Amino acid sequence: MKRDLAALEGTVHDLLVVGAGIYGACIARDAARRGLKVALIDRGDLGAATSHNSLKIIHGGLRYLQHLDFVRLRQSAREQRHWLRIAPHLTRPLAFVMPTFGHGTRGPEAMRAALALHALLARAGSERSIGPRLPRGRILSRAECLEHIPGLTDPRLSGGALWHEVQLVHADRALLTCVQDAAAHGAVIANYLDAERFLGSPEEIKGVRGRDLEDGAVLEIRTRLTINACGPFAHALLTRLGAPVSGFGGLAKGLNLVVRRPLPEGHAIAISSRRRSDSLVPRADGRLYFLTPWQGCTVAGTSHLPYPGEADAFRFEEADILDFLAEINAAWPAAGLSRDDVLYAYAGLTPAEAEGGREEVRRARRGQVIDHARRDGIRGLISVQGVKYTTARLVAEQVVDLALARLGIAAAPCRTALEPLPGAQGGHPGATPLAGDALQAHVRHAVREEMALRLDDVLLRRLGHAAEGRLDEAQIAAAAAVMAEDLGWGAARRAREQVALAELLDRHRGRPLPAPTPVPTSEGAHHAA
Repeated sequence: MKRDLAALEGTVHDLLVVGAGIYGACIARDAARRGLKVALIDRGDLGAATSHNSLKIIHGGLRYLQHLDFVRLRQSAREQRHWLRIAPHLTRPLAFVMPTFGHGTRGPEAMRAALALHALLARAGSERSIGPRLPRGRILSRAECLEHIPGLTDPRLSGGALWHEVQLVHADRALLTCVQDAAAHGAVIANYLDAERFLGSPEEIKGVRGRDLEDGAVLEIRTRLTINACGPFAHALLTRLGAPVSGFGGLAKGLNLVVRRPLPEGHAIAISSRRRSDSLVPRADGRLYFLTPWQGCTVAGTSHLPYPGEADAFRFEEADILDFLAEINAAWPAAGLSRDDVLYAYAGLTPAEAEGGREEVRRARRGQVIDHARRDGIRGLISVQGVKYTTARLVAEQVVDLALARLGIAAAPCRTALEPLPGAQGGHPGATPLAGDALQAHVRHAVREEMALRLDDVLLRRLGHAAEGRLDEAQIAAAAAVMAEDLGWGAARRAREQVALAELLDRHRGRPLPAPTPVPTSEGAHHAA
């Protein structure tokens, strides 16, 4: 997969996808596989914004019973099977356990009925699905629940419920393989390419003028249809590019924490907080949080709070981390989490409707696909806002179906639920060595074959060791040296990359690494590479 800016300008594309998060990646993959001429661009790295903030779970929709959303439950269960089929090397079934209390709406009887209804609806939604089936859920006794979740002291504990979800072993890699599959079927991909303005007229969009953020070059990308797949940044993009559009809601900030201790071993646990749930079915408890085992650590998530600011100005705060830790400890005191346990804090924005002040948020339950020709009288433009990794492939199928109708193209039906992603025959990858020749080989591969242009592209997303707490200053320096050699960086660029990575890790970890030792150089700061 190569970054070829000349190919972006050299033709009129059928589809230009702006935004290479998981939704943009899935749209590009689907459209390219159906034979369309596709371009995919992003002003940052592939999947570096909201999609990097992931609980790493493909949900089967059990929680949608609380919202009486049976359609979405069936869709989610079907998508679980699709992901297990197309990405067996990046997914695995994972058991979840939730305690039950008393014998009312939170008791084992109610959960038994919920599991049975979920199994019935999931089967009804997956008759034509191809892929492994997950084990059926079951009810646990009080003693069995305590074996899975030790330290529960509530005298009302009456048992537990066990069911299975699908875990993404490497969510960043799952997104990358979708982009690679799109490129393998003819899509032209470019990261670090900012869309500065639309081409065409206010009534009809015919592409974008982009600026290469690596060297400042300006290019025009012409297309028959532009897909705005910038997620929470979708409205900001259209506003910045001058499109008078409406129909976008509010935003919520989501937080997932990677903690160093493997709290549950071999299974995930679900605990209820004191924060009010946004369920339509009345609940005596609060929001449901998950603690999931991952790479020898635990991922805790997801905390959702209203975000009143602009998407481009988003930052999460240290107070958000501390509040979330306190909430988890209050819900399950045996966790005993401290700030020092946090290895990495993922954070991102999702569509939501804020309500009730700073601590309450009603998340958007469904993504939206906006046909601006129908809504705003702007031809050649479609916007997409997704809410879950789970349904990205499905929404992409719907978007490409709409695009084909707007373009008047009769194309082959969608096959992204059937065709495996690159690497699917290789099995689960083991831990990647991050030293010596192995490190050099992985960094070179990321630069030459995976479009990594900056140090954080490699160490935060292509390899992912930072989130696992397996990254130190010596490894950073070694990776920077390899990239400098491959990309022709001078000493000043190399030092800037290390400083930029340290700043990112500071934000994600809350504990800054020592600043890299300055490298004496006479190179001018204007030198980009």
